[in-house]
Amino acid sequence: MASDTAGRRVDTGFRTRAGTADERLVVVGDSITNEGRDQLLAAFVGRYEVVLEGRPGHVVSELQDAADELAVPPPAVAIIELGTNDVSYRIETTRSAGDLRRMVDTFSATPCVVLVTVDEGLPVSGARVRASALNAAIRAIVVSDPARLRLVDMTGLVNATEADPAFGGSFHYDGIHPSAAGQTRLVAAYAAAVATCSG
Repeated sequence: MASDTAGRRVDTGFRTRAGTADERLVVVGDSITNEGRDQLLAAFVGRYEVVLEGRPGHVVSELQDAADELAVPPPAVAIIELGTNDVSYRIETTRSAGDLRRMVDTFSATPCVVLVTVDEGLPVSGARVRASALNAAIRAIVVSDPARLRLVDMTGLVNATEADPAFGGSFHYDGIHPSAAGQTRLVAAYAAAVATCSG
């Protein structure tokens, strides 16, 4: 699949591609990524050719095939926004953490990889404990390669956004998925993380 010759947006299945820049940025995610396509393209097209793969309801392991494909040739930036469904479906934390490590390793030739933690305020029974455990594993992955890996703290972002009087509302529209305004804040956090990468 490829963009047309003008680099306009092309949607095929769960994948969106747009832009004609020499460097490529890919996002592998779930429904949060799927619903944030417009904001992601607005933020990154121009500087990057952007490829988004957002599959609602999918756990980390179910996106490994997309990661395998999108890692060749290596993109300049990869953003991995996964784990919410693992927490919601009560997938064992060690399994989810291992799946995330495998995905990060898939992008071993990518100089900037951004990992996004899971919101610990998910309205699912026991989610806070499971999300906290998975987030600790995500942070450990990032700490293992600080020159290349970056972190976006979803819980911190949600709390800071909702405490901001200028925002004036809930980050989510349903307790799980960001509203349009929440997506704009999330994508801004992605852009800030990418900006700290060297090169």
